[in-house]
Amino acid sequence: MISGNGRFYSLPINYAPGSQKRYCDIGNGVGLDQSDMGSVVDHLTGHKKQPVRSDALAHLDPDLDETAIPRLPGWRPTFGQVEVAQAHLANEGVGPGDVFLFHGWFHAVALDARGKWRSVRTEPDLNVIFGWMQVGEVIDLERVSPRAAIERYPWLMGHPHLHLPPDVELRPPAHALYIATERLCIPGTKDEGLPGAGIFREYHPSLSLTAPHASGRSVWKLPQWFKGNQNIPWLTNYPRPEWWSDAAGDVLLRPRGRQGQEAILNCRDRSEAGPWVASLIANALTTS
Repeated sequence: MISGNGRFYSLPINYAPGSQKRYCDIGNGVGLDQSDMGSVVDHLTGHKKQPVRSDALAHLDPDLDETAIPRLPGWRPTFGQVEVAQAHLANEGVGPGDVFLFHGWFHAVALDARGKWRSVRTEPDLNVIFGWMQVGEVIDLERVSPRAAIERYPWLMGHPHLHLPPDVELRPPAHALYIATERLCIPGTKDEGLPGAGIFREYHPSLSLTAPHASGRSVWKLPQWFKGNQNIPWLTNYPRPEWWSDAAGDVLLRPRGRQGQEAILNCRDRSEAGPWVASLIANALTTS
């Protein structure tokens, strides 16, 4: 959701196995006029047939914002993944040094005359990058027990992927935690002293994947070098050449149908990728 003053935040999904926190437990990270997340979801869904209440469980993952809840010493941003999505990451060799750019569906919100958050239907929905994480370590939870992971890193205690109910059966390669680096370190770029992971607290046009004036949020505008060919791998889950078209030095992606959650870009032969990611993060943080 994006407020009128440019502040924005990604709301965790409502419950998933292992969820440990309620929306009302998640506070400062919202950044929307000091509203806690519980009041935000209550305002936005209270009028619906199936409202999400303030005390409903929230799946806080990816967990990127240190201020969202109280933390134990040594905390680092963490992202958990399971089953098909994790298999895709594992098959593509995602590991230390790689960078996640987290994106989601955003729409505009505003406070009404009663001080309640309401959706602004006159503004277009967008697909926006809301956070990043450079992988420092991967914990394979098929080989390492949740107890062992917590003994090694006590600050992982509340992460939902370490509290899955015993009746949840996962198909290998099924379960992993990705832990962030302390600092962002991308080969070929200047060390700006940026953290290895975090969220963007203010919307900036460079964070929008949705093309300007697009017919829907799933039409993306990307740098030209995202486009694959017979020699350079396509963005995974988006391999069809007819989905890609040139547009004034950039490229438009118009996929058909619903694609997989994770899209991976092999940047081995894309020298522009590292500087682009570093610049995107640094510039967006400067405006926050």
